[in-house]
Amino acid sequence: MSFEIYARTRIKGAIYDSCRKNDILPRNQRDDLSRLEKLNRQLEQELGRAPTEVEIAQSADLSMQDYYSIMDGMVNLMPIDELSDELMPVDGSSDPLNQTAMSQFAAQLAKVLEKLPEKEQMVMALHYQEDLSYREIAEVLNLTTGRISQLHTQGMIRIRSHLKVSVN
Repeated sequence: MSFEIYARTRIKGAIYDSCRKNDILPRNQRDDLSRLEKLNRQLEQELGRAPTEVEIAQSADLSMQDYYSIMDGMVNLMPIDELSDELMPVDGSSDPLNQTAMSQFAAQLAKVLEKLPEKEQMVMALHYQEDLSYREIAEVLNLTTGRISQLHTQGMIRIRSHLKVSVN
């Protein structure tokens, strides 16, 4: 084996190890997230609308209890204002190209938010525009805090799913 092949393999392995180490989600949750994002995209293409939680759970061969358990386990799913650099253009207020990229991203995000089911739209609006906590949103919508967390997580899966499709 040549040194180049050996070095490439070691470097690639070190990169993967570093990514896994810095990931906020455990491997099984990351796999669940990827699977649900993929199913969400597929169902939306088939149905021509945002799929319901029941449709996603059935497509994933999960009971609703298992589906909600996965949603509850993803409480650490990144909020929309902490999207990774690959999904969001860098802010450069003096650079016209970056300003254009940011306005295009904002328009794209607005379209994605419009496609969310009504309750998820409401949770996103109250949390990110009105700066309400999950507890406060739960009081407004007459739901439990846990349900608000589930709706937020489901909304984030849908948003990430749409943004990944647009980026790739």
